[in-house]
Amino acid sequence: MKIIAVTGTSSETGKTTVGAFIIKELKNICALKITVQHEGTCPRHRDDSCDGCSPEENSLFKIITDPAILAQPGKDTARYIEAGAAKVVWLQTSSECADEGISRALNLFDDDARVLIEGNRFLALRDADLGIMVVSPGLEKIKRSALEVLKKVDLFIINKRPGVSKELIESTKVRLKSMGCKSHIIVLDPCNPDLAAEDTLLLNKIREVLDTPVGITL
Repeated sequence: MKIIAVTGTSSETGKTTVGAFIIKELKNICALKITVQHEGTCPRHRDDSCDGCSPEENSLFKIITDPAILAQPGKDTARYIEAGAAKVVWLQTSSECADEGISRALNLFDDDARVLIEGNRFLALRDADLGIMVVSPGLEKIKRSALEVLKKVDLFIINKRPGVSKELIESTKVRLKSMGCKSHIIVLDPCNPDLAAEDTLLLNKIREVLDTPVGITL
């Protein structure tokens, strides 16, 4: 099994956008979405739609494979399905049971599967063939779960959005380097239908990793 872990410096950085871009361009890639259940009131104040909220308060972890749930409009899992993921699984887990939940979820994929995993919790507990961290231009905040996995990140992706200036992109690169980030930094414009040079660089790097014979031993 080959694993690409997609993490983010904070919420709303565009992890799913980047993940869907990779799946769409490279084909035959599965997706595992991991969300850690919130305790108490949803911090995003949108309990009806937040992917981090479990519908079962007492559930330690829950693995969702029902296509009717995964394909619901607005869900991150639906975006992976639309991008052409070979298989999509959604793990909702409490923090203390994340490792067991991950093991159970990965068992649902074939041994030779190529799995893109979205969520910071995976890299905190396991290794990946390729660790990617998605960064918003400006890098206003970095949550603790992101800081915990910085040393496991192989590529930083600045998720470019419409109207973002070159100056802001460059200042984001400078801040990443000031934090001690020595991995390669790529500026990605996933919403642009035409692949730019850095888009191709990212895809070629992933292809290189996926074509390496030895994968992660679980």
